Order: sequence, then C-alpha cells, then structure tokens
Amino acid sequence: SDTATLDLLKSILLDGEIPSLLIVGAYRQDEVPEHFPLAIQIRDLEQMNVPIAQIKLDNLSVENVIPLVAEALGMDDEDNKVISLAETIHKKTDGNPFFVLMFLRSLYDEKLIEYNFGALKWTWDDDAVKTKIVTDNVASVLIHKMHRLQEEAQTMLMVASCLGATFRKSAVLGVTKNMSQVEMRKTMSSVSSSLLTSDLSVSGKSHCGSDSSYAYASA
Repeated sequence: SDTATLDLLKSILLDGEIPSLLIVGAYRQDEVPEHFPLAIQIRDLEQMNVPIAQIKLDNLSVENVIPLVAEALGMDDEDNKVISLAETIHKKTDGNPFFVLMFLRSLYDEKLIEYNFGALKWTWDDDAVKTKIVTDNVASVLIHKMHRLQEEAQTMLMVASCLGATFRKSAVLGVTKNMSQVEMRKTMSSVSSSLLTSDLSVSGKSHCGSDSSYAYASA
C-alpha cells in the first residue's frame, strides 16, 4: 500500500471512538522487507499496543492439492489417476497455490490434458506431464504465456500495461486506433480467461458500448 493509505489505516486503528473494527490485510512476506512502509507501520502499531494477529500461510500440502485438482477436473479425489497427477503437480510447484493453478492451466493450453467426450472425462499422459518443465519465477510464467498469444493480443497487453494495474477497455481501444471493436472483443476474450479478470462492479457504458474494467489475474 502507499504511505497515504497506511497513514489513514493507522489513524482509524488509533481512533478510540471506533469501538469494534477488524481490518484484514494480506501481503507477500518476501516482498515486504523490514524497511518498507508496511513493515514499519506494523511495528509502530504493535509498540502502541494495537492488537495485531499475523497468520503465515505456507504452501499447499499434497493432501491439499489432490482435492483442488479433483474439483478442477470434476473427478473423484480418490481416483488413482487424479492422485498421481496431483502428486506430480505438487512436486513440480512445491505447493505454491499460484503455480499449481498456472501449471494446471498450462497443461490444458498445451493440450497435455484434454477432455475425452467419449469417456466423458479428462485424460492425460502421466509421463508427458512429468517431463514438463516448470519455471520458478512468476514473471517467467507470465512471459511464457504471453508469448503464446497472437500478436494482436500481445500488443493490447503492452498498451494496457502502461495504463496501470487496472484499465478500461475503452482506454486501450482509444490508443490502439488500428484495432476495431470486434477485434478488441475477440482479443480480450482470448486473454481474459488466463491473464486478466473483469471487474463487472465498475463496468460502465461509453460511446464504444460496453466498457468493462480489467485487472491482471496475477496481481
């Protein structure tokens, strides 16, 4: 968070006229060193006897990953194939929730896992899954996914990245003059399923029609 927001939260927490208040926050511990404003603010509040409970969330265990994979595939979590797949995914991702989902998605994108309409279930080759390489860097995962996109989608993401963590479709359309509304709609559809999420709560209408607001799925 920015300093102004942290100062506001601190002021609210120290306001004795607010009787009952619970503030829940989340952050990546490895991205908040001791000299960062958030870390300093937490220490200051603790010295002022403001009760702060910190809960550290570790990576998922293989027992956690099995039902997650089973639910994603609509299969029984006691199915030996599902258990084997989940164990492979856990081994390759070390149980990092983000990587677990990204790895599962990449298996689908690369057709290493496919839906068998004859058997009415998902099928995959365990050996092919086990040989798939997993990067240990989030940025590398996202770059690899973007490189698989069509050129129009990559251009759209480059423009959107200059607009901040969230952006409106109309803003991107206004910059990419050579892209029609139809092309934009198709491009957003191809990207939003894995890299972007649409915030319908702030959607509006512009002269271009529906003007959704988007955010990056990994943010």
